Amino acid sequence: MNLDASQMRRLEGTYRRRGSLVSFKVDTYIFVDNLVLVAGSEKQTLEAHSETGFSLKSMRYTFVADSNGAIRGITVAGPDYSNIAVEFWPLNDTPYDKPGPDRPSWREIAGRYAGQEYGQKVSAEVVVKNGYLYLDGPEETDWHGNMKLREDQPELFFTADGESVEFGSGKMAIGNRPFLKQI
Repeated sequence: MNLDASQMRRLEGTYRRRGSLVSFKVDTYIFVDNLVLVAGSEKQTLEAHSETGFSLKSMRYTFVADSNGAIRGITVAGPDYSNIAVEFWPLNDTPYDKPGPDRPSWREIAGRYAGQEYGQKVSAEVVVKNGYLYLDGPEETDWHGNMKLREDQPELFFTADGESVEFGSGKMAIGNRPFLKQI
């Protein structure tokens, strides 16, 4: 099935899969627009079956929209030995997101933090990007890759996959992992 670029652009963005973020982007090759999956430095072209259904080898990608038509995530189905494994990858952000509230209080929250995970020292960085807070950490952490934070209440945020991130007095907690802000 051939889709035009505008049909695929509404699917562009970063999505939270288990352990990392992946991107879906429209790529033009020899005057043909395709939706591609970008994971790290690897880029793979998906085959369209409908406006929201794609495949790549034996994997099926179905983009899930809410009642208003806004994309909320992707169901990914593929073979897992003799069973079919299905995951849901929630939408993290899109290149078309409107600017966020960019609250002045977030300037105090932004910065580098240090903590521990499984007995190992780890760092995390909080930045303001497009008017939203984003969290990033080393590749071996669950919060690697610029996770957009959604504000629930002042100083309490959630990642796309529901992990809580709480701030207060030079401290941050990602889930139950405490961090201290670095000066």
